[in-house]
Amino acid sequence: MNKGQETKALLCEKIRTMLDQKEEETGLAIISIKESRDNDVKSSAGDKHETTRAMVQIELDKLEVQLSKINANRDIIARINKQRQYQKVVPIAIGIGSLVITNRGNYFISIGIGKLEI
Repeated sequence: MNKGQETKALLCEKIRTMLDQKEEETGLAIISIKESRDNDVKSSAGDKHETTRAMVQIELDKLEVQLSKINANRDIIARINKQRQYQKVVPIAIGIGSLVITNRGNYFISIGIGKLEI
């Protein structure tokens, strides 16, 4: 395995670890919100109670969308061929996982996750 392949494998592993952590945090937040919603006792202020439940549902929906995106990103990372080398950056539709090494920095073309250091 050459240096580019090793770097690509390390990046994929680090990204998977980050996605696992985000999935765990999101899952715990979903559980917490569901428990809060289910344990909420209806107060005499009915409109306030309904508004609170609606806000909780909106937050729950946002977290479920985040969880869906995390799983989609995990699928993208799993499809990356760590052995394949490209001579130029290829569009994601053709092949994901280009590793671009320059004198100003290295770039891994995959999912939008931000800056990583390995």
